[in-house]
Amino acid sequence: MVAVISCLLDDPVRYDGGHKRQNSIVEVITTKNTIISFCPEVPAQLGTPRPPVEVVVRDSHIEALGHDDSGLNVTTALNKAAAMLVTKLKAKNAVAKLPVLIITVVV
Repeated sequence: MVAVISCLLDDPVRYDGGHKRQNSIVEVITTKNTIISFCPEVPAQLGTPRPPVEVVVRDSHIEALGHDDSGLNVTTALNKAAAMLVTKLKAKNAVAKLPVLIITVVV
């Protein structure tokens, strides 16, 4: 089972309303795998389009802060969304069938 960030699968859920489809990745992983499409920003209710965020280390903690506005902190919302993904994987018994591969993109 492979969890793939939705924008790599052609879903227009990126901060700018676009996607980052990667044909080579999609072709390889969809051939023999069950795919779970997931966009953490959607269940985090960040909206599309939305201000871009970036992952940064701040005071020894990893946080998701606004790219143009460091006062924008969506870390908690994204952590809750990640927990939702784990719940979704557990519901499909994917966690018991490790390894589960999660493919994401940082652009």
